[in-house]
Parts: sequence; C-alpha cells; structure tokens
Amino acid sequence: MTGSGVRRLAAALVAVTVALTACAGSNDREQIDTLVRDHVSEFAAKEAGRFAADFASTCQVSVTQFQRAFAALGTQKISADIRSVTVTSLAGDTATATASGTLTVGLRSLPLSGATGTREFRLVKEGGSWKIANCPASSTATPSG
Repeated sequence: MTGSGVRRLAAALVAVTVALTACAGSNDREQIDTLVRDHVSEFAAKEAGRFAADFASTCQVSVTQFQRAFAALGTQKISADIRSVTVTSLAGDTATATASGTLTVGLRSLPLSGATGTREFRLVKEGGSWKIANCPASSTATPSG
C-alpha cells in the first residue's frame, strides 16, 4: 500500500471511530433518559421492585424498604410530569442528568425537587446498564463522587 493509501485508510478508521463513539454517546444518553423517566414513573406507580432495581449496587436498597415507604403514602394518587431530561455530563461509566417537571401527590403538585423544579441524578454504568447512584437517605451506603 502506498503512503497516500495508508493515510486514506487511517483517515477512514478515525472517521469510523468518531462515528461509533458518537453513536455510543447517543445510545447512552437515550438509555439515561429512559432510566430517569421510568424511575420517576415507577415512583408514581408505587412499583417498589422496579424502583429499587434502578439503584446502583452500592446503594444496597431493598424492595421491602420501598414497599414500606409507598405504604406510608396510603391511597394518595401520585402522578409525574417530566418535561425534559438533560444529560449534563457523560464520561465513561459515569454521568449526571437533570430532570425537570412536577410530581403530584393527591391534589398537591410540587416541583420534582427544589424551587426550580429540577432533579439531578448521578448515574453509573453497571454491567452495561445505567443505574442511579443517588442513594436514598435510609440506604446503608453512600455513592462516591
């Protein structure tokens, strides 16, 4: 292969690598968006098992813990309206995402968190799946980072 042929091949390999990296980042962003939206919806539906499964292993949460928490809410209807999920940082196996929207419990609507109505999620990739690293206050571990 001539020098110019090698350069063309190298340029093509670089282009393919950049394209694949962009696709992987896009796929990660889609997975994170879905995780965050599903997580909030699972809370609203009081789905303790699925809600617990969203957390990183370092959080050491249990389904029973969430069953008790959801039971304490009684029969109040819960609904969620997520306007947007924005991945604010994505580096390897860690990411941060912000969700904006409202949570309605009974007849009272509240921002997801804070006065601005945004909730920040710290995320880690475990076994190829994104998990939430914001451990609930009652879990036995605190995530690093």
